Amino acid sequence: MSKKEAGATILNADVEVHKSAKPTSSGAPPHHAGQEGQVERSQAIPDRDLPDIPPPETQAPPGVQAAPPRGYLGFVPTNINQVLANLGPKATHFTGAVVSGGVPGSVFCDGSALCCLLLQVDYTMGTFSLPVVFPQASILLWCATMVLVPFAGGADDATVALGRTLSGSEILAAQDMGALYALTVEPVTGTLGLPTDANPYQCYVTFNSEGNTSGQGFVVLMYARSWATWN
Repeated sequence: MSKKEAGATILNADVEVHKSAKPTSSGAPPHHAGQEGQVERSQAIPDRDLPDIPPPETQAPPGVQAAPPRGYLGFVPTNINQVLANLGPKATHFTGAVVSGGVPGSVFCDGSALCCLLLQVDYTMGTFSLPVVFPQASILLWCATMVLVPFAGGADDATVALGRTLSGSEILAAQDMGALYALTVEPVTGTLGLPTDANPYQCYVTFNSEGNTSGQGFVVLMYARSWATWN
């Protein structure tokens, strides 16, 4: 067979293959052998809705305490630094008193700026009594409270007291945290630890939120620095 005749034979074979691969009457391309059974079996499976999947369990496992809400401490504090409100790294820090007035030695009086100690309290703290050491020569003046979330669920309102002894109230008797968003200011009736005491310029902050299941607020202790023996 000549090269010309062999080429014509191959061309005729290609034409026959293309003819046998014509689309079916439905317009779909032809199936290879064995595919018809696969199509029929797949079409025989009825459509079914997926079963409802329950949401994941949000409750804590038995014996494990659930995490407190965001912004709440979640345990009884053991150090006053755990309840000090964080004023951020941009705050200006002074080691001495801030004095305002005339030039030292002039006839004008110099005054000490008031300082505030801001404590954030909430129902998850339960009851605690922690010492607070104020700067030397401090005079405690007022205690203010403000409630952001009402204290509820317990037999009584949450209270705060100030004393020179553990759980004491020599400086300020126990005061209710008060109503929602109400600012309550109480003047203290006692003094901080004296310079001759074992713990000078110290007081105990006693907070009681026993039994409450909600509640959050602030306790503000306002004080000034007195005579010129500041450290």
